[in-house]
Amino acid sequence: MVTYLATRVDSEQMKQALVSTDVASKLDFLINQREKGFGLKGLVLLALGLAGSFSCLLISWGALIRFIFPGNEFLFGKRKERFDKRRRFTSNILWIVGVGLVVSVVAGLIVWRFTGSH
Repeated sequence: MVTYLATRVDSEQMKQALVSTDVASKLDFLINQREKGFGLKGLVLLALGLAGSFSCLLISWGALIRFIFPGNEFLFGKRKERFDKRRRFTSNILWIVGVGLVVSVVAGLIVWRFTGSH
């Protein structure tokens, strides 16, 4: 979509390429369009997209860190049960990811060593 918005299309050349039955003229039109590049409008759209993606990542990253490592709180009742459940969940997730990482690295090294692909 960024490419579509960023390219500068000459409508007359596009009409000629669409009407033409010659494949070479259609290919020439596409090649010329690709050579033009993004232009300023495309670069601005790309920068805005990257900035938006990066800000969403930062916002969600902070929420994820607060979920995994909640602050110290004095809790009782249902809140304490929910806190303990969350702590067990994050502990299980960290163990699964950690053990999975170790197993996959060891398996990769074993396969790499015995297949002779090094």
